[in-house]
Amino acid sequence: MRSFLAVLMACGSLSWSAALAATPPASSPRSASPTEVAQGSVEDLNEMFSDEIQATVAACWEQGKVDLSAPAGLEDWVICGDGSIVEGITYESYLETVGDVMVASTLTGMQVAIAEEPRLTPDMLAVFVTTEEGRQTMQSIVQSAILNSGLQLPDRPESVAVLSEWVATKLVENLNDPNRLDNLLGPADQYDRVVTEFCTAPGMSVEEALGIFPNHDAVQLYSVCIRESGLVSDAM
Repeated sequence: MRSFLAVLMACGSLSWSAALAATPPASSPRSASPTEVAQGSVEDLNEMFSDEIQATVAACWEQGKVDLSAPAGLEDWVICGDGSIVEGITYESYLETVGDVMVASTLTGMQVAIAEEPRLTPDMLAVFVTTEEGRQTMQSIVQSAILNSGLQLPDRPESVAVLSEWVATKLVENLNDPNRLDNLLGPADQYDRVVTEFCTAPGMSVEEALGIFPNHDAVQLYSVCIRESGLVSDAM
């Protein structure tokens, strides 16, 4: 599904760009990008998740993308760039689903970046995103990644800004905790169950999964699926 590939391409670019921005200039060059890994493993993700999650990520993909500048409220059905309405998918569910997948994939990519650049640490990233320069840099990187991947179209800057701000804010919240990357997959003894019950189709909704796995949050659930798909294993 091209929509999932676009999300992961955006995250690949985003994770490496953010990591490089937080690393001293003398860092050694990397060998492979998460984008390259994503292109080779995205088929595994196409077999994952519930129909609801897949449909939400793919909303308006062939109809001019979701116009995030259009809603009167987060509970409204999404409106596509061509004016059509996708009943059953709200703006809130779209932002949460796409945003959480992007954040999970980006954080997973940052784990790879840390493995390849020993001087880059979770503490360094946490300090970086607490500065005004770090927050502005993150916002700019997120926006560029979204546009370059085709998740949003450049002729609707207000819509681009909504998704960029949503994702950048969640990334800063996650990276503020230097222990977040170490705990990205949640409790290790529940990894296999998350793969079987949430990641593997027909899967279930995030709300259902959180009821079964109360020690996880949505980002951790998606991170397990991304790790299991093999998107980062080759790079690591």
